[in-house]
Amino acid sequence: MKWLNPYRASAIVLVIVGTAFMMWLGKQHLIILENTPYEAGGTAVNPFDTVIIKISEKDEREIYEDESDYIEVAGPFYTLEIEIPGERGSPGRSFSKKMYMGFIDRMTINIPQLVYEETGKGSD
Repeated sequence: MKWLNPYRASAIVLVIVGTAFMMWLGKQHLIILENTPYEAGGTAVNPFDTVIIKISEKDEREIYEDESDYIEVAGPFYTLEIEIPGERGSPGRSFSKKMYMGFIDRMTINIPQLVYEETGKGSD
């Protein structure tokens, strides 16, 4: 096997690994966002009147009570920012969460559940 020397073999392996890495970085993901009621362990969490969602400071969506929406993102890492406006001039709540998708094609996120798990508070 004169044509397959160690340098050529290592170059082939490097190209294959590099291609897999680039595929992982550029993979498209579908994130489904739901503002619907959530119940776990006897605790019922009601949906919010309005929730403003930002994904990695690029795409912003406003989701109303009992609605769903979706966002398409590329890459395995992103930051989900959730803002819940206050009632009639009162300050609202907001927080962010870093998320990892990996090779998952789609993910469904229930906003009241996520807010309750992160802050311990549901809708008022």
